[in-house]
Amino acid sequence: MLYSACTIEPEETTEVIDKFLEREPSARPAMLSPLLPEELRSEEEIEGRIFLWPHKHNLDGFFLARIRKK
Repeated sequence: MLYSACTIEPEETTEVIDKFLEREPSARPAMLSPLLPEELRSEEEIEGRIFLWPHKHNLDGFFLARIRKK
């Protein structure tokens, strides 16, 4: 599953994923960066989550998270 949000606000990004993972014990983070184009890959991936920043990626702020079932 891929969760995306066109915002960088925690209440719409990391907090959503944290709450989902708490409620779904069969879900776990999965690596996301290998699925992205080279120019959007980030060394800042943490637990399957990536923020895309306007000043680094030349686009609006964006959040992506990949989740898999165990």
